[in-house]
Amino acid sequence: MLRGELDVAAAASLSEQLAAVNRTGVSEISVDLSGLTYLDPAGVSPLVAERRRASASGATLRLESPSDFVREILTITGLAEYLGVAPEGAEGT
Repeated sequence: MLRGELDVAAAASLSEQLAAVNRTGVSEISVDLSGLTYLDPAGVSPLVAERRRASASGATLRLESPSDFVREILTITGLAEYLGVAPEGAEGT
């Protein structure tokens, strides 16, 4: 579960962690966003990069339980669907 702020200070670490998970050969990468309180453009970058890596390796990326703020940011930017944000109420299904 991601917690706190996903900004330039946290982006590199998240990118490394997601890439490591992808290298294990999983078919789906689920990221729990329920503890995320802030998301800026630098924080979106590792999610977009992982979506590309996952797609290239035949895996899917799914972002689960975003807060209203995070969901709104991803929706306004047009990235919610691209990044695999679970529809409201669909988490855990």
